Amino acid sequence: MIREYPSIGETGVISHDPSKAIAKGAAIFDKMKPTEPDKAVVDDIVTHTYGFNAWKDGEDEMIYNLIFKGMRFGGKREICVNSDMYFWPLDDEQRTITFLVYESDKTESECEDGKWMAFGADANANGMEVTVPVPKEFLGCARGYTVWLSFKLDIDGVLEIIVTDGFGNRVGYNKKQL
Repeated sequence: MIREYPSIGETGVISHDPSKAIAKGAAIFDKMKPTEPDKAVVDDIVTHTYGFNAWKDGEDEMIYNLIFKGMRFGGKREICVNSDMYFWPLDDEQRTITFLVYESDKTESECEDGKWMAFGADANANGMEVTVPVPKEFLGCARGYTVWLSFKLDIDGVLEIIVTDGFGNRVGYNKKQL
């Protein structure tokens, strides 16, 4: 994601992500063109898809994508997307709910977990995650405790994950520079 367009000598562009390197290079090139230098416009777009894992109907582990590769910031500093469904523990005795965060180039809203690589990690998903404790009053009947997730990505590449319970209380949070 590109926000500033310094001169070539000031960039110090180092990237291990080919998409980011190409986008930064294109922005610098466009800004440096001798014809119409004041009309260079680069639209900030999301370079990857971000989602989280959850079990669908208690049987299949799925990735639910919220922010998609190619989404445009449209002049705003951030994109915020809420999940459109609630999630709950698989077992009534469960004491926490953990959501692993994934990054990919996929554009489907849902896909099977095995088709992804864990965000910032290998297949054991020790990268970005959010763990939510199940309140004491729901122990023994934890499947009655519902939460939903929101992802917020800013143009500087900071991803925030916010988990809210069915009562509207923020119960989980994580933030990471991508």
